[in-house]
Amino acid sequence: MTTLRRQLYVSIILLLTAAGIAGGVSAYFVARQEPDAFLDGQLKQIALYVGDIKRPAPPPDPGSQPLDPDDAIVIQIWDAAGVPVRLSNPAITIPRQAATGFSDTRAVNDAWRTYTLVSPDRIIQVSQRASVRGELATDSALRAILPVLALIPLSWLVVGGVITRILKPITTLAESVRRRPAGSSQPLDLTGLPSEVVPVVAAVNELLGRQHDLLESRQRFIADAAHQLRTPLTALRLQAENLGHAENLEEVAGLVGEIQGGLSRMTTLTSQLLRLARADQPASAAAMKRHDLSDIVREVVAEALPLAESLDIDLGLSADEPIPLQCVRDDVRMMIGNLV
Repeated sequence: MTTLRRQLYVSIILLLTAAGIAGGVSAYFVARQEPDAFLDGQLKQIALYVGDIKRPAPPPDPGSQPLDPDDAIVIQIWDAAGVPVRLSNPAITIPRQAATGFSDTRAVNDAWRTYTLVSPDRIIQVSQRASVRGELATDSALRAILPVLALIPLSWLVVGGVITRILKPITTLAESVRRRPAGSSQPLDLTGLPSEVVPVVAAVNELLGRQHDLLESRQRFIADAAHQLRTPLTALRLQAENLGHAENLEEVAGLVGEIQGGLSRMTTLTSQLLRLARADQPASAAAMKRHDLSDIVREVVAEALPLAESLDIDLGLSADEPIPLQCVRDDVRMMIGNLV
């Protein structure tokens, strides 16, 4: 299962890694250009200030590292007639350039970066191996991108800690929901939650409220069902007892008819209880019809009459005229039955 934490972590890590790699590559190429410009400036300065007077080589410094021949800068000086005046390394012959400026040449199976200074009395040419310049540029570029590359895994750790801190309120909320007892309708606390999560938690609180109402409705239904069934069951029990004391067939037939009527009313009452279970649903316009209220009350009184007689209660109905009522018959019958 994909979690929000994992999605955030992977997405941000990929974004930071891509940005770090892009920044490192950019820094690498930018850093490679800087040594080239610096070394070109050195070649130009050497050509401007070098002389053609031959001087003896200075004695070696015992504390210094010997110079790698590949790192040496080759200086070539010719006079106006093209005769070599000074060659720092006669073994290396780099073609003489005709115009002042930088050029890329090849000599002794190596690529060279050369600066040529042409004046009326002499030609000065200063050259450096391109491979040496490339190594210097690469080393400089690598030193520039190493901090960027080191920051990429460090950013992974930082992102993990930040995401954990941001999602902590949601984790706490989930733990509190997990510990809640079944049937609890206490709303969830919105304190400290991100504003993006508040609508979801508010909707959950609303759902908890509806669930609480539903549980209360079921409890009321159970209580109403027990109350509704108690009266007809008591009436049937009394009619059955009267049947045992009947003295002739005519009396037995009358009591059996009453019992059958009671069973029929029990069936109707069961249907009404099923309707009560759906009492939260409003009645449709088609279910609302015109009925006579006196007929409905008369049916309720007839149902409760055996119980009233057993308790010596005078129960009857005096209705001379019909009472028209636009209603759902079963709902009104149930209401009158509860009152009786």
